[in-house]
Amino acid sequence: MVSALPRESRAPVPGRARQLLGQDGTAADTDTDTTESSDGAGKAQESRSFQEPLRFSLQMACLDGRWLILVPGANAPDDAQLSLLANLLQAGGVIPQQLPAFQGVRWPPMEGLPVEAPLEEARQGLQAFVEGAGRHGWTPERVLVFGQDETLDRLLGLHEGHCELLDLPGWRGVALDELATSAEAKRALWPTLHEWRDAWESHGASGSPDA
Repeated sequence: MVSALPRESRAPVPGRARQLLGQDGTAADTDTDTTESSDGAGKAQESRSFQEPLRFSLQMACLDGRWLILVPGANAPDDAQLSLLANLLQAGGVIPQQLPAFQGVRWPPMEGLPVEAPLEEARQGLQAFVEGAGRHGWTPERVLVFGQDETLDRLLGLHEGHCELLDLPGWRGVALDELATSAEAKRALWPTLHEWRDAWESHGASGSPDA
């Protein structure tokens, strides 16, 4: 789940998102202040219009640290879905050293915290999670989303093959369980598989995601 993330992200995450993620210590710190500023902070907080946070759950993995795979939902892909994913990738010439384990991401990470800008704070939280994972060798070049979720779609801003949030090439297709049962969905995916092969091989051969 999203939790204490590193501070050295590509773009600094504003204080509101850091507060929700717990980067600045406990969330309770937002309700306390120094003696000198407590009155002013209390009045400022009273004047704000707090809202309900956006809510989403997704499963995230990264192929060889290069390609993000996102699956909307609270449950990780099961063995059958993982096998299907591996077969699809292999058919498309995308052969990572090993299939990575999926990890769950949930927003908000804590309940009961005040939210001023639900969409922006959720976007910043997801971006910070991906950027923070760079400490474990993630350098994403591309985003693949299996399945549709209205909230996640708003966050990613995936349009015409580009993920606005992460500023990466992006693709969204049907859910893995639908691919498992629909021959038509598999056939529709074939042209995309050829595109994946070219992208995977060209970047892998260059050794640089910027090539």
